Amino acid sequence: MATDPTFFGTPTLQAAVISATAYGGSRTTPTGATSIYTASTSVATLIRRIDFKNLGTSVAGLIDLWLSPDSGTTFYQVPYSAVVTAITGSTTLDSWQASIAPDGGKGLVLPAAATAWQLYAGASVTQTTAVQAVVYGATA
Repeated sequence: MATDPTFFGTPTLQAAVISATAYGGSRTTPTGATSIYTASTSVATLIRRIDFKNLGTSVAGLIDLWLSPDSGTTFYQVPYSAVVTAITGSTTLDSWQASIAPDGGKGLVLPAAATAWQLYAGASVTQTTAVQAVVYGATA
C-alpha cells in the first residue's frame, strides 16, 4: 500500500464526437467505438466527469464506456452507461444530454503506463445525429 497520497492538481479537458453509428461486435468486444480520452503515460490520471450531448435528434439507447490499455485492441467495459432518451431537438427543445461522474464524483483513476490508457465510448443504437463527449480530468 502506498504511503504517500496522490494529488491531482493539473486539470485536463478532452473532447470528441462519438459516431452516430452503433458500435458493432458486443459489449465485451466492441468495434467502432470512439476514443474520447487519452490518459497520461508519465503520471496517474483522474477522470472526474464525462458530459454527453446529442448534436440534434436522439434515439433511445445507451452510450457505453470502455477502457483500453493498448489503443483499442483490448477492451474492459466500465460500469457506467448514459441512458439516451429519444428527443427531437429544435429551436424550442434542447437535444438530449447527460453527465457521468465516476464513483459518485470521486473519479476514475488510470495509472501511468508505457502505452496510455484510453477511454472509449459508443452508442448501443444508431443515433440520428452524432453525440459530443467532453471529459474533465486531472493529472497527478
